[in-house]
Amino acid sequence: MRHLYSVFALATSSVIGLMACASEAPQMDDDETQTPGRMMRLLGGGGDEEKSNGLPAEALKPAAYDLSAVLRQQLWKVPLGKLQSLADEPTAEGDAIRKALKTKETRALMRYIVSCALPSDEVLKYDPHDGTNVVWRGGLGLCSEWLTNDGPSCRDTVSSCVVARTNALAAHVPVSIRGPAGFPLELSKRVGTQRNYREKVDAYDENGIPIESFQACSGGESYGDVTRKCGWQSLYVGRCQAGSTLTITTPDSYCATEPAVMVRACKGIYGCQSGAPNPAHPYSAAYPDASPGCANGKGSKLSFKCEPNGPKIAGVQTGYFSLMLAPQDPKEAVDATSVPLEINVAGAPSSSLAYPATEEQVFTWPEGGFYGDLSYNATENEKKRRLGTETLHGKMYACFSGIWQNGTAQLNERMCANPFPPANQKCFQYAPGACYASAGDRCAAGAPVPGPAYDDCKETQPIASVWKEPITIFLNAPCDLASKRGDGCAVKQR
Repeated sequence: MRHLYSVFALATSSVIGLMACASEAPQMDDDETQTPGRMMRLLGGGGDEEKSNGLPAEALKPAAYDLSAVLRQQLWKVPLGKLQSLADEPTAEGDAIRKALKTKETRALMRYIVSCALPSDEVLKYDPHDGTNVVWRGGLGLCSEWLTNDGPSCRDTVSSCVVARTNALAAHVPVSIRGPAGFPLELSKRVGTQRNYREKVDAYDENGIPIESFQACSGGESYGDVTRKCGWQSLYVGRCQAGSTLTITTPDSYCATEPAVMVRACKGIYGCQSGAPNPAHPYSAAYPDASPGCANGKGSKLSFKCEPNGPKIAGVQTGYFSLMLAPQDPKEAVDATSVPLEINVAGAPSSSLAYPATEEQVFTWPEGGFYGDLSYNATENEKKRRLGTETLHGKMYACFSGIWQNGTAQLNERMCANPFPPANQKCFQYAPGACYASAGDRCAAGAPVPGPAYDDCKETQPIASVWKEPITIFLNAPCDLASKRGDGCAVKQR
């Protein structure tokens, strides 16, 4: 089995201290960073942008996809950095590229191509000569050499990455993106509290709607208001045993010398607002607020019971929570990740707590595999055989993992928001199959939970081509990319 690489949330700079205390018992996960009773100095906090699924499916459907055909074919032959010169050519090809780049669908497609290919410190610029400028940010860095090199072999990886990050709802959903040996990505040691909702103002926005609590305060907010809806900073996601009680405190010694702070805990991996959840974002909900912290030199204290919103691990029901921190004085600046926190576990072994939780602990549901070639342009005969409703067609494919009761329905949900589309509205030109359940399935390697990515995946046409660089997607919850939360999203007993 090849070694697995992956990525989710990269750390920002800063530090946090953690202590977990309770009775000893076997750990549910073998992770040396989660040693009970040990004070840990960890980097990180927040961040979710490019480690998400959010390309609108419309960008891959035939109408928009055919319009971008010349751009995709030409771009796959040259360095990404030559995009401007391709578009500026006074030829029919240049005209076609300029026309495509005027559309929101092609610009969104380019954004995901660049995000998949280039690292986060690189950008690709495009001047449409209309008084505006377009800048696409790098992100995952799967093919960084493509910026200046016209012959990298990793462009198929970029194609697979773009297909894997597409959904019919155009929702901004954090996922774990995994691939076989050779990917320049690693599993994250900590997952940050999500700072954006899934929903977007516009389907073609880059990110989800910002969670209000993470926005800057405008002035006039009260001192020590734990319900405040501004000025909070993201910390990390944790995993706990459902039903156990977690108590989070700020040490008295910290409060004696440092700015007073407040802590908020949220149910799940997203940041939250105080009080009842917004019906538009039901997955973002807060635990009851703590009293203001650092009062009279005493540290803050927040207790809550772990919700059963996670998977079963070795037969034990788990849950997820995420933490936020803010200064009591809204005018004061505090580095949240430098504040030492102590976490005490009651009603469960200390080893049941994983904070910060790793990517592998947070994203445990293997959805399926995705692979393809975005440079491929369908022949006229192939185009005639399409209905025009397909999200994946030509040389774009998907397969489903073994967790689903009906894997085809789940992928239809994901790509077309309809688990059982009628025959005249099919979602795939070539029907998806199982990634790996037994010999003869689409791919050559299975994906236990958690486990390795799929590899060597076959086309679903009679052609026997094998794709060496598929992308495997793992989810935090099975229905994260489903529109109906029911008929197309049903998992087997686990």
